[in-house]
Amino acid sequence: MSAPQCPLTGSSEVEIISSFKSNELVELYKWKRNLDVSKELPAEEIKLCYNPAVDFYFFQPMCDGSSSFYADLTSKPLYSVEKQEYKFAAQQVPDGARLLDVGCGWGYWAPYVKQSDYHGLELSESAVKTCQEKGLAVEARLVQDLVAQQPESFDVVASFQVLEHLADPLEFFTNCLACVKPGGALIISVPNADSFMLERENNYLNYPPHHVSWWTLKTMEHLAEKFNLSIVSHFADKAVGNELAMHNAAVIQKWFNNLTGRKYRPIRNGLADRALLKGYDGMGKVISKFRGLGDKPANGHSITIVFKKQKIPAA
Repeated sequence: MSAPQCPLTGSSEVEIISSFKSNELVELYKWKRNLDVSKELPAEEIKLCYNPAVDFYFFQPMCDGSSSFYADLTSKPLYSVEKQEYKFAAQQVPDGARLLDVGCGWGYWAPYVKQSDYHGLELSESAVKTCQEKGLAVEARLVQDLVAQQPESFDVVASFQVLEHLADPLEFFTNCLACVKPGGALIISVPNADSFMLERENNYLNYPPHHVSWWTLKTMEHLAEKFNLSIVSHFADKAVGNELAMHNAAVIQKWFNNLTGRKYRPIRNGLADRALLKGYDGMGKVISKFRGLGDKPANGHSITIVFKKQKIPAA
């Protein structure tokens, strides 16, 4: 079998951090969400790979979720409609800017950028309908289709929590960038691997078919260099509320693993393991009412990067 290749660099110089059987993940999704994801996972084994050169993690194979999977997954609420990155990103949008929100979902960011000329792209029919009922200019369309008709036509292009779902994130990033005017901004927000997201076991929503890659600031700096972009600002949200509880649980889990010599495993389906992880969650929740564990403020779920596209030199 050939070595896994990094989807960002094409390099085969990657490390295999861990692996698990697809049926283990199927069982975990069934337990956590009562979803059958067996048809979403074509390989018998899934590897978690790491490219240290760009600090990037990805699963092999990158079996990203189907539309039917997301229809089932989002039938119950997943995320808060208020996010720290929404406020930060809105501050990067000038008044009157022509703005494109790629993968806009139910239009949760739109109220933060009322001063802009807002446009959204979304593939979920139900989400598009909801946005249009709100009076938002949102259409069911792929960003690559928009590039062909409106290249470099937006002052700001933003995308929240999309890259990590895609088997070809480089193509998506390229197409989003192609929509940005020279001198304009590209805002990308992804789950932050430099947080509890990296270490928390049984964190099923951070695995395929939902998340197929994990991102860091260093990874984004690689993209900036690759595309001749400058990073003008970035923001890592801080863990509060439920995220702080999950951070604390991950710290307790890591302490216990170090104490007992247990190695990190993405999935633990044994009854004793489930009870232990549930205990960590309970302790993390109680402690979060008073403090966060660790020797520094805890990073939350997301990191948001503001890239600036270079202006075309005058002739």
